[in-house]
Amino acid sequence: MLRTAVAVGMLLHIFIISSANIEAKPIPNQQLIPDQNIPEETPEQKFQRSDRNGDAKLTFDEFLHTDLPYDRIKKDEFDMYDINKDGLVSREEYDEHWRQQKEKSINRRAKYFGKIYEDFDENFDMKLSEDEVKKILANRFLLKTKPNFGEFFSKFDKNNDGGLDIHARRKQSERRNPGQLDLTLTNISIMILKITVVIIITITTIIMMLTTISAIATSIDVITSIDSNWMFFTLTSSCLIAASMMICLVDLTHSRAIDFRLPDAVLSEETPGEKFSRSDANNDEKLSFDEFLHMELPYVLMKRTEFGGYDANEDGFISKAEYDSKLHRYIDKYDGRRAHYFGKIYADYDENFDMKLSKDEVTKMISNRFQLKPGSNFNEIYRSFDADKDGGLDIDEYMKFDDDMPLDEFVPDESRSPGPPRPSVHCDDEEDSNEVSTVTEETVNSMHRTTKASSSHGNKKSTAHHH
Repeated sequence: MLRTAVAVGMLLHIFIISSANIEAKPIPNQQLIPDQNIPEETPEQKFQRSDRNGDAKLTFDEFLHTDLPYDRIKKDEFDMYDINKDGLVSREEYDEHWRQQKEKSINRRAKYFGKIYEDFDENFDMKLSEDEVKKILANRFLLKTKPNFGEFFSKFDKNNDGGLDIHARRKQSERRNPGQLDLTLTNISIMILKITVVIIITITTIIMMLTTISAIATSIDVITSIDSNWMFFTLTSSCLIAASMMICLVDLTHSRAIDFRLPDAVLSEETPGEKFSRSDANNDEKLSFDEFLHMELPYVLMKRTEFGGYDANEDGFISKAEYDSKLHRYIDKYDGRRAHYFGKIYADYDENFDMKLSKDEVTKMISNRFQLKPGSNFNEIYRSFDADKDGGLDIDEYMKFDDDMPLDEFVPDESRSPGPPRPSVHCDDEEDSNEVSTVTEETVNSMHRTTKASSSHGNKKSTAHHH
């Protein structure tokens, strides 16, 4: 019975994850999972915590500790593997943990998919009909099917009896190589026809262009001897053919007869055993916590790239000077961009040039930039940010308003159509975007708080608000 339930589970699992013919319905009253209570660190504190040997330099192994939330999560995971609590995860402990997890997973899946047949196999024939599968998707996954779901369902019904029996088997499709052409069988004939048309048009265009060029190269007299009607026909035909080529090429991709997909990063899929061997740097069949942090290959590669951004002299270490220099360079760009952003706000909406934004000016700004209009309590909200009670928000007051703007207290302005997205305060080009990915915003904001604490404006926020 256990194997039967597992077989059913595998079938339904493949059926669900393979379906491209299902639409999602919104989950009502969805609540966010609260974050763990992790202390907020300044860059200085991050560096000191990660510098285990206190030499004012970070090795890559130490650098993997800089992200405190990830470090905490992996430490909890490490403690689960470390059965004898000796501070090391041996190969035996690692394998035993995976064996227990696999056994628990099989049992859970057996119960889960057994429950599915118990709840939705209404006629107890040990088969799930198309309507029964639709009920599963609607009740368990809050999904509804598209009109062509019946065609998709029939692909899994191998014996064409109108139901998915418990002994059904389906091999999971082999994963395509990233970046290859995504071909659909139903579109192959259309694709071949369109490609043939494009080739014929291309060859014809080339021949006509070569003929014209040859005539020009021979002599001017040849050109003048050509009938003007023929010249007009040739030029017009060339333009039409070129336009036809562009239309065909666009249609090929737009119709998805050919779907060009950008290649993903090439990461080999590792078994648990391969992960252990790769992370075991000294090959002692035991993992320290520093080695354990190497288990997740995508994270390690991401941190390796980030590490290279800090290591200016490429000596394999991040000195305190390199660490601070990187952060201050980013903060300089960040401050300049932020100053430009607020300057633009006042230039656009401070209509009387008094360097203050009145309630009406703020209302206009929110309407133009966010397509929102004030709620019933806007007057109270505005007054709470007007610290000196002069009826206007100066630059310091508006910066606080911008940081803490209670957008949930505004309502959509249905009279306005959404405009183009406003430029971000943070990234204006690809280089800056890459830099932002290596210096986390949390780190920069923490650095701001540390830097501003000693200045005369230490009581003003320096966190960024996305627009």
